[in-house]
Amino acid sequence: MAGLNNSPEFLFIDKDATTDDIRNLLEEMTLVGVSDQTAQLFGSLSILSPVDRLSLNITKIVSILREREIKSNDVLNDGLLDVERDALLELDVQGFTDDVRITARCMLNVKERWII
Repeated sequence: MAGLNNSPEFLFIDKDATTDDIRNLLEEMTLVGVSDQTAQLFGSLSILSPVDRLSLNITKIVSILREREIKSNDVLNDGLLDVERDALLELDVQGFTDDVRITARCMLNVKERWII
C-alpha cells in the first residue's frame, strides 16, 4: 500500500477530516502504536478547528516555499516538513487503513498545499 502514497488520489482528496475521522485516526494510532513524534503531531492538530489547521498548514507551506522550490508533482516529499513526511510514512509502513491515512493527509492539508 505504500505505493499509493504518491498516487493522485492522495493528492486530490476532496474531503475534510470530520471529528469521527480524527477520532478513528487517534484510536488506530493508539491501538497500533506510533512514535511519540507522530502522536504529538496529530494530537496537536486534532485539537484545532479545520480553519486553524488550514491556517497553520498554509503558514508551513509558505515557510517551505521561502526556503526551496517545490516540484509541482512532488508535494508529498517537497511540500511537507520532515516531521510531517516521516509521520505519513510511518502510517503507510505500519499498514494503517486507507481511511486513516487519508484523514492524516487531510489534517496536513496536502491538497491545499499542492494547490499553493
